[in-house]
Parts: sequence; structure tokens; C-alpha cells
Amino acid sequence: FDLGGLLHNSTLFENLMLPRQYHNVISVKDAEELVSFYMKELKIDKYKNYRPSAVQGGVRKITCLIRPLLIQPDLLLIDDPTLGVSQDTLLKYFGLIQKLRVQGFARHIFISTIDEKLMSLVEHKEIILDNGVILTEPRVGEKKVVHF
Repeated sequence: FDLGGLLHNSTLFENLMLPRQYHNVISVKDAEELVSFYMKELKIDKYKNYRPSAVQGGVRKITCLIRPLLIQPDLLLIDDPTLGVSQDTLLKYFGLIQKLRVQGFARHIFISTIDEKLMSLVEHKEIILDNGVILTEPRVGEKKVVHF
């Protein structure tokens, strides 16, 4: 979610605890510690008791970016992470993802963005979507086209 996807009758902290409630993969105590850690690392901990409508769009975006990390997923889908988020925060965020990868999580990450500067900062394989056709170049000289 760009700026939505948060429950407006809950605080940012409560919103970040949602994956624990739905997936029950870690204890409440561990989830609370992780949420506090992520909020502090990405410098939004001062907003933990605020509701989404009371904070700037960038804070809501960061909250949406943090939320899936709580369950240590194998797959992350990240849609335009640069919207309203500083480059320093994004670098910190991708550093947190890298730590998850070292631990064996977040093995597959799909980022949808037109921000070439961001993509120059992370190792990636580019997939281009052009009028409903996915273009990739898995090997030098061979172009693969996938229709859907």
C-alpha cells in the first residue's frame, strides 16, 4: 500500500502488530520488541501512539513498509518505496531487509519502481513490463518475453 492499508482507528504501533495477530508466528513479546526496534531504526518511534491520520504520508509509508517484516517473510512485494520517504530512510530499510536475508528470510523481493537511483543502490535483476508483456534478459544475448 502506498499510503493506505492502515487501520485508522488503531495507532501505528497497533497497526504494526497486526501481522502477529493474523499469522501468530512469533510471541507477543517478540513482536512488540521487533516493532519497537523497526520503528526506532527508521525514526518513527515518536509516532507509535499516533493514528495514521495524525501523521505525514511518509510516516504512513514507512509503517506500511515495516509491517511485513514482522513475520520475516520469504517473499516481499514492495510498491514504489520512494514515495514520501527519504533516501537515508530507504537505505536503512534495505539494510534491515539485508539482515533478514542473512537470517534466511526475504529470499525473494519484487520492487515496483521507476526510481533508477534507488535501484542502483541495491543488487537486482530488472524485469520490464511493457503493455502487458514482461521483458527480461536472463542471459546475455537471449531475450525472454512472457505474455500474461
